[in-house]
Amino acid sequence: MSKLLWSRTISSPTTVPANASVSMALSQLLGPLRRGIHRVTRADGALHPDEPLPSPPQVEVLRLLVTSSSWSTGALAERLELAPSTLSNLLRDMERGGLVERARLPDDQRRVEVTIRTSGRAALRRHDVHTARVLDTYLAGLSDEDRVALRDALPALARLTDALGVGSRTATPS
Repeated sequence: MSKLLWSRTISSPTTVPANASVSMALSQLLGPLRRGIHRVTRADGALHPDEPLPSPPQVEVLRLLVTSSSWSTGALAERLELAPSTLSNLLRDMERGGLVERARLPDDQRRVEVTIRTSGRAALRRHDVHTARVLDTYLAGLSDEDRVALRDALPALARLTDALGVGSRTATPS
């Protein structure tokens, strides 16, 4: 017997074997869920084109930057598990877009600190509000029981995120 979990649209079920462990089910569902949320959020035409949403990697950087006044590029690269050159390119684009500011430390010119700008905070907020609005549409297609189950799972998912060292409560900017 299988337990049905919904993906993409309500009419297209993803089947997870009833005997699958929670860890196996999560590993099978979280990637497609993340990609699906990104896809439908980007496809939604309600956002003004002059205010584009940040990309998923930019969102990850912005989420870390709001946890502290500044982060070193080394700490960001380590936390995001990105090569320094990849992070440098990402930050360059974000700086050009007015989302972040990079500055060398006066006492150590080798070290670069990154701070979020007001426009970066606004872009992250726009992303979160827009994504929540789009998700509300999809959540409305689920049963009340499914919505309650998702709501009730949120604290455990937050604790799991922290246990994995990627939650906002485990962010360390040094």
